[in-house]
Amino acid sequence: MRRMRVPFLPAIVAVLAVLAAFPILTNNPSMREELFLVFMLVTLASSINIIMGYTGYVSFGHIVFFGLGGYFAFYLMQIQGWHFIPSLIAAAIPSAVIAALIGFPILRLRGAYFALATVGINEAMRVVFNNWDLFGGAVGMFFNFSVYTQYGGAKAASELAYYTMTVVAIATITVSYLIKRSKFGLALMAIREDQDVAMIVGIRPSRPKVAAYVISAVFPA
Repeated sequence: MRRMRVPFLPAIVAVLAVLAAFPILTNNPSMREELFLVFMLVTLASSINIIMGYTGYVSFGHIVFFGLGGYFAFYLMQIQGWHFIPSLIAAAIPSAVIAALIGFPILRLRGAYFALATVGINEAMRVVFNNWDLFGGAVGMFFNFSVYTQYGGAKAASELAYYTMTVVAIATITVSYLIKRSKFGLALMAIREDQDVAMIVGIRPSRPKVAAYVISAVFPA
């Protein structure tokens, strides 16, 4: 008997779309908050899978990009008065730049050496932000609830954040899936299986690895 195969990407997108519509149908704010966290974790898992799953590099440093995005988005909204959506897009740029800058040197390392290097990056960034007055140093920044007014109140702002997170989760899964089905993804998986053999067959590992690292850093931000 032949087994019916359901296309992976449409199935995932359909499930996320149903979950996105569920809080509207039920009018349940707590459900919306819980699903927001679910979509955030889906985004984090799918993005880190690009560097860990496809390329085989175990990274303990992706919390850095998550934190960078949070700091810069908060700064742009709270201090500069930017709208929520442009702030999110702009906040991904510093993470992409830093991922590219640190990616070239540390991705020359392999195995446990790379993993330990990412732990060092975590500590380095913690020290930097604890001493950076622009973001409040060790005290951090305080949220001004007047920011909600430009979105029509706290409820409307919460709904905007929820649906934005839904779109980001779907986009992350889609990009991850498309990478897997592309020549770029094939190169990453060849590097994962045996980087030396991949080099012998003509794959230059540095650029694909850095590109994967940058892409995986953008979505958490």
